[in-house]
Amino acid sequence: MPGSAGGRPFRAEGSGRTGSPSPSKGGDRRPAGGSTGGPGWDRTGGPRAGGRPPEGRRDRPGLDASSKRSVGRGRPAGPRELPASGRGWGGLARKGTRNLGERKWEGADHEDRPELAAPDAWEPERWVKDKVSPPQPPPPRRRPPRPLPPGIADELGEAASPERTPRLSARLSDAVRSFERDLFQEAKMLLQPLAEEVPTVATVRELLGLTYYRLGQWPQAVRELDAYTELSSSTSAHAVLADANRALGRHARVAQLWEEIRVASEDPATVAEGRIVAAGSLADQGRLDEAIALLEQGRLSAKHPEDHHLRLWYALADLYERGGEVPRARDLFARVSRHDPDFVDVTERRRALG
Repeated sequence: MPGSAGGRPFRAEGSGRTGSPSPSKGGDRRPAGGSTGGPGWDRTGGPRAGGRPPEGRRDRPGLDASSKRSVGRGRPAGPRELPASGRGWGGLARKGTRNLGERKWEGADHEDRPELAAPDAWEPERWVKDKVSPPQPPPPRRRPPRPLPPGIADELGEAASPERTPRLSARLSDAVRSFERDLFQEAKMLLQPLAEEVPTVATVRELLGLTYYRLGQWPQAVRELDAYTELSSSTSAHAVLADANRALGRHARVAQLWEEIRVASEDPATVAEGRIVAAGSLADQGRLDEAIALLEQGRLSAKHPEDHHLRLWYALADLYERGGEVPRARDLFARVSRHDPDFVDVTERRRALG
């Protein structure tokens, strides 16, 4: 996602870089230009709800009430009073001795008194651990691949043999699913072989470029998104491409891409995101007044603002604060907060300005 208009960095989860992603809900960095991402997945390039499912808990096997076994019952407790009846005698019953009933024996030398068995010899207790196999995860259930949109299926069909096309289509479908679930490393592993086998399929190069972008791998993102732009003759990924170039300090390239967006793109979200990246690039170069002027040319009012409107207002408020125009910054932060109080840290920043 395009960077803020400068100054206060925004850190994307999973990236070690600050200062490039533009503000978004929950601090999430989404690729810029609401139309990037290609058909078949979230056109904003942003993650859908969900994510990596929590791994199952793997308990360490140990000694507990169910896995300890006592060998021997320890030293007898010593002489004890026996009840008048055989009920409750416990040890004698467990030894298999017949119930003596309620007969009372008096005198140690009574001729009719039976000889009781000697108590067991004392042995120390030993604890042994049951051989319990560690819990095994259930076997993964392979979901059938999601059908690709017709245009993308046609691209693959033209680039690959009829024998390979079904397998490549399934791999691309799996990569889309991984991308949507924020499993970007997994998506990259699926897409890299695809890009090598069918390098002329624009959709594969675009999605791989967006994946590299989400991983903060800027040179690779530039390479793939440049290839997508050349194959598709589209400006839909220009804002993301500009932000990756901004991360590499290529400000002249950012300015060139912004001019192409401004002239060619008819999508308001793509234009807004490109404007934010271009202003951020100017601010990175210390050209704060030019950055503010560029953002002020965007749409600063909307009855029902969309996400890209809030991003632009937030970025401009950030620049106002950096430039010392605190009242204007406060007003813009308040406007964003009214429409979405959970937008990044807007509520805290508004309060900090009094």
